[in-house]
Amino acid sequence: MDSQNYTANLRLGQYYLLRGNYPEANKYLSVSFNNYPSDYESNLSYGWTQYYIGNKKRAKELFFNTLMLSPNDSLATIGYNLSR
Repeated sequence: MDSQNYTANLRLGQYYLLRGNYPEANKYLSVSFNNYPSDYESNLSYGWTQYYIGNKKRAKELFFNTLMLSPNDSLATIGYNLSR
């Protein structure tokens, strides 16, 4: 696998996020986000990962980014409010 591949890193990160393996999710989603920092899915998934590993300040920033891209996104709104 190409270590910088957007889709592979995003989907693997989301897989681990859904499984509750936040360190692995963080590993893959950080690559996806760093390569595409204005991407909706990267911001949302990486935001939830940061929230679950206890980095609420960073999570809030990522949820804010997501809301800038999709103002009515319910998952980003919930995450933003939880991260306050």
